[in-house]
Amino acid sequence: INKFQDRSIAVWDMTSPKEITLRRVLVGHRAAVNVVDFDEKYIVSASGDRTIKVWSTSSCEFIRTLNGHKRGIACLQYRDRLVVSGSSDNSIRLWDIECGACLRVLEGHEELVRCIRFDSKRIVSGAYDGKIKVWDLVAALDPRAQPNSLCIKTLNVSCKNANLAISLIFPFF
Repeated sequence: INKFQDRSIAVWDMTSPKEITLRRVLVGHRAAVNVVDFDEKYIVSASGDRTIKVWSTSSCEFIRTLNGHKRGIACLQYRDRLVVSGSSDNSIRLWDIECGACLRVLEGHEELVRCIRFDSKRIVSGAYDGKIKVWDLVAALDPRAQPNSLCIKTLNVSCKNANLAISLIFPFF
């Protein structure tokens, strides 16, 4: 799957390392596609148009739009029923992909959230504010949890782009 600055997503079939054919081009975003993630059920794309689009992997048919971010979306990760997205509105949103509901908004970064990774216990986010934040995913999915209890740790990094730092530290948390 490729993302393009022209707002489209190319879906390819790879029957062998030498045989790759274009299956379909997905169109629906109104701005450049910034990130795509997928599994055998869904293709999930995020864009500068402030939306996340969900498509069927098998049929490439459009399923739904996730709306809520106030500015463009820079990063996301999708696994099982959960999508976690980061935006230039400085927030992180947790979504239920099956119904399209926003389950939680995490706030605490002061600039664009550029990278996101999560596992079964925590979310790690990096932003242009030079901070990496570790969030309690289990608590974030509990609607009774207080917002001020969700950030477990904040790390200050000297670089503005925390992608590499998250890649290096994520396995250790």
